[in-house]
Amino acid sequence: MSFSHVSHSEVLDRELRCNRAHGARFGGGMSNHLPMALLAIDALGLGDEEIERFARCYEGRLEPVSAGLGAVDDWSSCLGESEREPDLLAHFDESIVRRGREAVLADVVPRLLDGLITDAFHPLLRLSYGLAFGREDEIAAGLAYWVATHRSLPPPTPVSGARMSPVEVATQLSRALADAEPITSGGLITPRLVLAAGRPEYRELVDRAEPCLSELAVLASRLFVASDTFVSLHAVTATHAARVLLEHVPKVESALLRELTRALLAVHVVEGCPELAEEPSGEGLPDWPELVEATRGSDDDHGFKLVHSCREEEQQHGGTVHRWLARRRVSDAP
Repeated sequence: MSFSHVSHSEVLDRELRCNRAHGARFGGGMSNHLPMALLAIDALGLGDEEIERFARCYEGRLEPVSAGLGAVDDWSSCLGESEREPDLLAHFDESIVRRGREAVLADVVPRLLDGLITDAFHPLLRLSYGLAFGREDEIAAGLAYWVATHRSLPPPTPVSGARMSPVEVATQLSRALADAEPITSGGLITPRLVLAAGRPEYRELVDRAEPCLSELAVLASRLFVASDTFVSLHAVTATHAARVLLEHVPKVESALLRELTRALLAVHVVEGCPELAEEPSGEGLPDWPELVEATRGSDDDHGFKLVHSCREEEQQHGGTVHRWLARRRVSDAP
């Protein structure tokens, strides 16, 4: 089962309402992590004081939401139009109240999945937190963010041949791109993923991978063990978010797993196709309460989310690799 949490924090409610005054992006394309981090802090049980502390720490970098351009009649006409975010938010707020979240999700999510990599997976992450907490305000915000910033990978080359696990395809890519360097040009993470997916070797191999969520969780964790970067960190949190989304919209399983496979293999190429590390030893790892407590007082918005996702992924898949990843992150956190 995926993570599910009911919060009774009035402080969390207040801070999430205040965040509605800010856009989903700031600073020329950076994602607003505040709502996701606050929800992770609450889920980790760190309490209202920590929620309030982090909100004050983070909010100064955010930008006011724009005024918008007017009512949205057809949300699909606004794909990739970031200036329509406030209009889309109002549209999805109203649609969820009028039609119910299940009907809206069933209509919208299938048409967004080809843009899973949008804004380095952050619309997916924001939607998944809304779903896990049962917060219709954050479900609407995640959908609006995803539509407004939607961007897809280039289509792969149609291929035939034996199917392989995602890890096996990653290994084949490592051989095919043995002399390739990590993709550092192209600005933020999403343009780099698009560049990676345009490489002929990727396009010829990617759809030979057999999508399977448990295998994708293995790929994501091994990528992050091998390459400790923001790009591979998002492979882990996105895999957790996809699992949450799948439990709420199960009919998209085939398309979701296909797009997640393509996305994670693009991450592998962006990182320079590192040799995938085996699962590290679990000897001497602290327990989860100690790791959670180590996040208290941190300014690391990604750290709260990663520790939360790793805890949930370990509960789902077993092993100790996710606890190892969480320890590495909190040991490095400011």
